[in-house]
Amino acid sequence: MKVASLRRLWHLYIDWAVVALAAAMGVALFLAGVVLAVSGSWITAVGLMGTAASLLTTGIALFFSTANQPRTTLCTSQPQINQFLCGFIANGSRAHIASFYLSWLRADNDAKEFLKSHGKTASVSVFAKADDALAAELRDAGITVYVYPKAVKDPPHFTLINLGIKGSERLAVVRRGLPEHWIDVYTSEKHPQILALAQAYIERVIAKT
Repeated sequence: MKVASLRRLWHLYIDWAVVALAAAMGVALFLAGVVLAVSGSWITAVGLMGTAASLLTTGIALFFSTANQPRTTLCTSQPQINQFLCGFIANGSRAHIASFYLSWLRADNDAKEFLKSHGKTASVSVFAKADDALAAELRDAGITVYVYPKAVKDPPHFTLINLGIKGSERLAVVRRGLPEHWIDVYTSEKHPQILALAQAYIERVIAKT
């Protein structure tokens, strides 16, 4: 198995493994405490039950913490990134794409043609570094292109879909670049504050362009 695959499995499942381990140990210690209590070893039983309660409490806390984390995807190549982005954008009737260099479109004609095609049936806005030939091509396809002010040197990279459609908003945020391109996906149900920050950022950039 490739190292990247191992890291993906570790990142996605280690939290749940810790939750399961804490719960299993807590139940086992509690049952052992019950057995000891029945046999008359109250002091040891109370100690085991106390430890069990602590483990179960920790497991519950970890469960809720893990359940509220964003869904994470690991891409280890540009084609994987493009495949993820096209699939993500395809699920939205509105899409705001803060990509800056638009490298994923420049390097993949299929991705570019997909976005142009999607722009004919959905509202698509792109935030880019320069008003160049690619920006003009996207505009001709019905896509709105906003050019960042020159003062912006290192903007965040994210894609927000279904803005304003309650319950359907999704935000994909790039955490790291290649060769380990981590993408976190936030939802309006679990992460409304994160989506609100993305919306505020979009509105601010639009106001300045």
